[in-house]
Amino acid sequence: MTGLIHGGEIIITNSRRILASVNSCNNNYWDKLSFVAALKELTYMKKVLFTCIGTDRATGDCLGPLVGTNLKRLGYSVLGTLDEPLHAQNLIQELKRVSTIHNPDIVVAIDACLGKLDEVGKITLSNSPLTPGAALNKELPAVGDISIMGIVNMGGSTCLSEGNSTP
Repeated sequence: MTGLIHGGEIIITNSRRILASVNSCNNNYWDKLSFVAALKELTYMKKVLFTCIGTDRATGDCLGPLVGTNLKRLGYSVLGTLDEPLHAQNLIQELKRVSTIHNPDIVVAIDACLGKLDEVGKITLSNSPLTPGAALNKELPAVGDISIMGIVNMGGSTCLSEGNSTP
């Protein structure tokens, strides 16, 4: 177990805990309400920056920019939209640039991911950063203080073609 000292407090860096999850394919109002309440609790009275990772060039990877576009329309601080996506080629430089401009209290990272068949459609809120491009074996830095991941398709040996063929 590794740790990081932040403000005199030791933070465990390899303990990923799902705080809330919801299946977007069903209409369980209480699950959705619980998810939103958990996110509100984590971000209450904080300057939030949403980093919405992905691109609309691959259907299965457009969750981040779609969410980012809608959050921006609602007035939130967002990095990663359909017009200005945050993806593997610009991730590092954009994160450096924006951290000095926005100076957020908390960064919420949002990305699509692959999972098991019975998890497709599930959206999770976690107490840890996410690692973009992991399904495609890309080496990118962890992003966010907390993360939201939407499982858009099954993972497997044909990850690249699955990302492009997600309905």
